[in-house]
Amino acid sequence: MYSFIILATTGLLTFQQSKNIRINGAILNDLTAKTNADDIYLIYMDFWGADGYVAGLKLFENVHLVHQISSIHLPVNLIELEDFRATIKLLYQWRHHILHQSQRLALGVFKEKRKYETVDVSRPYTPICRTPERVPKKEPLNMYYSPSKKQKN
Repeated sequence: MYSFIILATTGLLTFQQSKNIRINGAILNDLTAKTNADDIYLIYMDFWGADGYVAGLKLFENVHLVHQISSIHLPVNLIELEDFRATIKLLYQWRHHILHQSQRLALGVFKEKRKYETVDVSRPYTPICRTPERVPKKEPLNMYYSPSKKQKN
């Protein structure tokens, strides 16, 4: 019976992990489209109980690549507190990454918005202004979801 619980838990964790990767892949696609940059990557955390990991997600040749950066553990008693230092350092690095990516995203959105702002009509002379050429958009990456199991009624 104990092995059944382990298998069920492993299956559930794998299912949840796959779902989280797909969701983060969709977020990465949106960030890439908004910034119009190919070098965007995503760092995210995934937990099950007190254990978890930090992973990086990058789009490479239309494929989402996931790479585990580090495992992390939240302490549940004082003995584990010493080991928690590495997790704290990793959380600060993650925070720095989030701030850097948010600045890049804000700059990308600002540049896109600036392209299409209207001409200032209060100036005495306004040169003929044409709409900027549209950059051909990249084809969105199709996300394929595994079939769900139908619930029996």
